[in-house]
Amino acid sequence: MRQILMPYSQYKEINEPWLKSLPSHWQLFRTKAVLKERSVKGFPLEPMLAATQTKGVVRKEDYDNRTVLALKDLHLLKLVKKGDFVISLRSFQGGIEYAREQGIISPAYTILYTKDHNHHSFLSRLFKSKPYIENLTLYVTGIRQGQNIDYEKLSRSVIPLPPIEEQNAIVHFLDNTEHRIKHYIRAKQKLIKLLEEEKQVMIYKIVTKGLHSQLSKKQTGVIWIKNIPQEWNISRLKFHIVKNNSGIWGSDFSENGTFVLRSTEQNIDGSWNITLPARRNLSFLEKEQSILKKGDLLITKSSGSSSHIGKTSYVTDEIEAMECGFSNFMQRIRLRNTLYPKYIWFLFNNRVIRDQLVFYSNSTTGLGNLTGSIIGDLWIPYPDYSEQIKICNTLDEISNHYDKLIHTIKIEIQLCKEYLINMIADVVTGKLDVRAAAAKLPEELEDEEIDVEAVEPEEDDELEE
Repeated sequence: MRQILMPYSQYKEINEPWLKSLPSHWQLFRTKAVLKERSVKGFPLEPMLAATQTKGVVRKEDYDNRTVLALKDLHLLKLVKKGDFVISLRSFQGGIEYAREQGIISPAYTILYTKDHNHHSFLSRLFKSKPYIENLTLYVTGIRQGQNIDYEKLSRSVIPLPPIEEQNAIVHFLDNTEHRIKHYIRAKQKLIKLLEEEKQVMIYKIVTKGLHSQLSKKQTGVIWIKNIPQEWNISRLKFHIVKNNSGIWGSDFSENGTFVLRSTEQNIDGSWNITLPARRNLSFLEKEQSILKKGDLLITKSSGSSSHIGKTSYVTDEIEAMECGFSNFMQRIRLRNTLYPKYIWFLFNNRVIRDQLVFYSNSTTGLGNLTGSIIGDLWIPYPDYSEQIKICNTLDEISNHYDKLIHTIKIEIQLCKEYLINMIADVVTGKLDVRAAAAKLPEELEDEEIDVEAVEPEEDDELEE
């Protein structure tokens, strides 16, 4: 689609940091000439709203309870009407948000509404475009967590507006383009989910039946793993552990302190995602108790998200070289020489252990959290040590195969997202003329079937303070 789009025939120069030129028939308006500020309070019975970077301004109750809920002084919150625009404390990072519901929101936010409702849809696209967000950074005041947009200054900045009919064509084109690209992305995300499930099925088969499925089997008497190869054993994990302890957070932050890994440094699949590990003051004894060694397994035992409880990471040579500890929301196990650590890592990141963790964490603590005792009581199927190593070598090959496929698909998804971002930026700033292309598109967006429940949801940054 983009290859057939062309620039406008005539442009005029614009002396603005984020806009160097505009189609000659487009107009520039001061923001305060297009938008008016509303600061109305005293509506405590209205539903509470949350400002999000991907869904706009929505009801808190529809946002999966991931926001901070104010329970008093609701009369002090600002009224937001459907169709308003909201400048949040993070708008300089994600743009000005469009309100899809009426309700009340933080008094720290700036509420705006259009003098002409015909501009709604175009402005909602412009305010979330990459060039406009970069423009917002020019009006930021404060530092770090105290940063905010100075609307008095922003109100004097300019907004480009094409004629109403052209605005409608732009919105229609972008709606259609975004719909098709997001449908493609959802299909790719579904494929990733299917590949991950297929990978886990293969891992489960090998860690419960071995590398040679034709081996004779025996019953275990354990509901979690009913049958294992005749030569294998099954026992509780606690009989193979030399360390099973919780981590330590330390007394305070320190630039030269000990690295302390947190559950946020773990991905759900057990891989590491270490970018800016915390440094904490640990006493000599605390450091001795929590320092990690190669082969240790770190398990998240408490988290605000149930899907993260039980995620398990393997301490590699690189992690050991960091001479780091681990936080109190994690549990470390160190194994005897009867179990190969990488083999147990595969078990923990598969339903062999995951099913047990879900059951025992809910039935024992009632909170969905884990304890050292729960982890020690897990049932572990295992062959002799040399066979565990062979199994891990095979599982590494299988995992690498699937991980490469998934990585390639994720790159495709990222390229699609970048394409859409750049497309929106070029269209709303007049670099591309989409009028003819929009005229050829159907009026209604086509409903394309896709199993949304099987699709991994997009990350969404909460903006509410």
